[in-house]
Amino acid sequence: TAHALREALWISEASGQIDPRLLNNLGALQHMDCHLDTAQSMCEAALTKAASISGSSGEAMSTSILYNLARLYEDKEDLVMAKEAYDKLLTRHPEYAHMLANLNQVNDAHEILKHALTAHTSNLNLRAYYTSFLIQNNQLKVAKDFVYATLKDYERSDVYSLCAAALIMYNQSRKNRDPNPKALEERKCGFQRAVETYQKALQFDPLCA
Repeated sequence: TAHALREALWISEASGQIDPRLLNNLGALQHMDCHLDTAQSMCEAALTKAASISGSSGEAMSTSILYNLARLYEDKEDLVMAKEAYDKLLTRHPEYAHMLANLNQVNDAHEILKHALTAHTSNLNLRAYYTSFLIQNNQLKVAKDFVYATLKDYERSDVYSLCAAALIMYNQSRKNRDPNPKALEERKCGFQRAVETYQKALQFDPLCA
C-alpha cells in the first residue's frame, strides 16, 4: 500500500497538482509505523494543499487531515498543538462530539497539575514535573518564568530547575536566526548563559551529567 501511494504521489507531483489525500494517507501510514516527524511533515503539507481547494471537497479533506494531525500531536505529546487542532475541528463541526473526549484529556492534564501546585506550591518534584510538562508542550515562555520562580523563590540549587533553565536558554538561542549584529550578540550571550547554568548544576550534582 505504501509503495502504491508513493508511486501515485510521484505521478501527482510530476503533474504539478499534488493530491492532498495522497500526502494525508502516506502521513497516516508513517504515523502507524511510528515515524512521527515524517508523518507530521506530510500531514501538515497535505493540510496546506487542502486549504487551497474551494468548496465541500476541500473542506472534507481539511477536516480529515486536521483530525489525523490532532491525533498525531497527541502521540508526540505536543498537547498545545493537539488542543489547537481539536479546537479548530470543533469550531468547524460542533457535531463531532466524540472529539471532546480527546480535547478534555489535553485540558485535564494541565488543570490537574495546576490544582496540585496550588496545594503543594513548594514541592520541588511536582514543580519539576510541571516544568517538564510545559517544555514538552512547547510552552517555553511559561516554562521559563516558572522555572526562574522556582530558583528565585524556593531553591536556588535545585539541579532539575537549573538544567531546565539551561535547556530553555539554549533552545531560545538556537532558534534565534536573526542576522542582525545585535541579535547575533544576544544569541552568543544566550548560549554562554546556558553553559554557565549547566556548569552551576554540575557543581551541585556532578553526577547529573
